[in-house]
Amino acid sequence: MDRAWLRKARVEKRPVKTLAWWGSRGYLARPTISFILHNHNMSEQSKAIVDDLRMFKDCEIIVLDDGSTHEHTRALADHMDQINEFVVHSNDLFDVIMFNKVIRFASGKFVVILQDDDYYKGKEWAASAMELFARDPQMAILGGRHFISVSVNGKVKADGRGTFHYAQVVNAAPMWIRRDAFMDLGGFDLRFAPMLWHEGDLCIRAWLEGYTVGWYMNDVRTLAVNTRDRRSQKEVLESEATVSHFNLFMNIHGSVLEHVQELVKGKNEGLR
Repeated sequence: MDRAWLRKARVEKRPVKTLAWWGSRGYLARPTISFILHNHNMSEQSKAIVDDLRMFKDCEIIVLDDGSTHEHTRALADHMDQINEFVVHSNDLFDVIMFNKVIRFASGKFVVILQDDDYYKGKEWAASAMELFARDPQMAILGGRHFISVSVNGKVKADGRGTFHYAQVVNAAPMWIRRDAFMDLGGFDLRFAPMLWHEGDLCIRAWLEGYTVGWYMNDVRTLAVNTRDRRSQKEVLESEATVSHFNLFMNIHGSVLEHVQELVKGKNEGLR
């Protein structure tokens, strides 16, 4: 093959880059929402999620591609070809470090942590979250998976049913965060790296700093995908972090959990 001809053909297909061309592309400097989708070797599912997220106009879409093989990373890079779409690749740094980095990279007023094995269809799950944030300007975090209570003696209760209410701790996904509050709180605590109980730590700190944390029912569903291989790869890491980081959480926040629970109770009484 004549490589010189091929290079020339590629150049000829590219548009001339002018100020008019740049301005016509619709870059959003300050979108309302930054969707952050965590992907690991699930490019086909993540591409389908991106397609669904594209229905939201005032947003940017960021795929956090952590530890994927080249094939999955390339598939995502080829698919995400719009001006407000970004792929950030990292090498098995996991949740705490990379969400800290990517949330700082994001430009949205709200950031939404999403997972690649969930199903985000339609607009209602996002519209209802925006309505809840509008009702409570002090709400820093809104969870959509589980709401969790932790007692001073370390007993953990988790549930995912009911109507909107305030909660001691929530988790992803989806997990909505008011970005300016995230920055004010200093982001996720790197002591919880690489994963687990960083969300709980952020929620408790939010309550202590005068913010609120809520939970809402939504129509996001976890897909029945084969993640056995992925889970087996990090099974030991998750097991170790579950124990170690819960102990860290209790060491940091054990003395204030009862106080936070009273704050939660007071806000919920105001909903009646």
